[in-house]
Amino acid sequence: MTMDHFARFCAQLGAASMEPGDVRKKFSFREELGFGAQGYVTRVTDSAHAVDVALKAVNASHEGKRSAALKEVKALRTLRDDHIVRLRDVLWCEPFVYLVLDLAPTTLACVLAWQTLTSATAIRYARGLFHGLAACHAARIAHCDVKPENLLIGADDEIQLADFGCARFLDDFTEIVTHYVGTLPYRAPELLMGSDHVDEAVDVWSAGCVLMAMGAGKAVVVGDNAIDQLLRLFKLLGTPSPTEWAGIDAFPRWSSLFPTWSPVDTTYENVRRIGLEQAARRSFALVPSSRWDAARLGALL
Repeated sequence: MTMDHFARFCAQLGAASMEPGDVRKKFSFREELGFGAQGYVTRVTDSAHAVDVALKAVNASHEGKRSAALKEVKALRTLRDDHIVRLRDVLWCEPFVYLVLDLAPTTLACVLAWQTLTSATAIRYARGLFHGLAACHAARIAHCDVKPENLLIGADDEIQLADFGCARFLDDFTEIVTHYVGTLPYRAPELLMGSDHVDEAVDVWSAGCVLMAMGAGKAVVVGDNAIDQLLRLFKLLGTPSPTEWAGIDAFPRWSSLFPTWSPVDTTYENVRRIGLEQAARRSFALVPSSRWDAARLGALL
């Protein structure tokens, strides 16, 4: 990528240009918070405002990361909600684009690794998750990668959706969509079967998986690949028939030779303990048309 191409890309982002070395003048680096597919995140102090923020650095010389950065900036500039992380600024210094975000103390993944949630906390987190998704969906944006690692827990112990690098703009019909949407244990069954259609129900399924993880302390279904993940889900929730799920036999990865399982009676025991059974049943549901929308699920809690 030439400097001219990079500058044009950053103009699309509305990013402020910085000279080499200016980043370290503007921010005092404290600690690395994490490293993901799109870039690394560091806790820094904004020297001008004496406030700690999260600084996400994306190497924009890579086409895939460049596309993800553009999606994330576009989504976060569109969305304004207490349950969605706030984008403070966008800066660039070739080859990096820097997203300046509100800092959160931890993520839901870290919380689940260290403690068992009380019913009150689990319900508060679930309500915040659905409220955040409802704001996304009202703006015709699907997050497409809802999982505990992408759910921040703020200082007020409220949940915030973060990492919009995989987001889909549902009214943008020029965008190429693949079925490789979402992390495998949180990927919707229709995508596992090869559908290239992404809508709000994909996020609701992932949120349902998060609710189940809050009850169990970890992801409840973890397959080795897409088909293994799908069969494990069928074994837990029952194998749907074309009568129950109209059009299922049109999916590329559907087979009439799949084993026929009945639902496991104890599937929702753990979420029952934390007061999330009804919300889980209406989100962690195989058939997309059986899933409630995020706003209705938030109101349920």
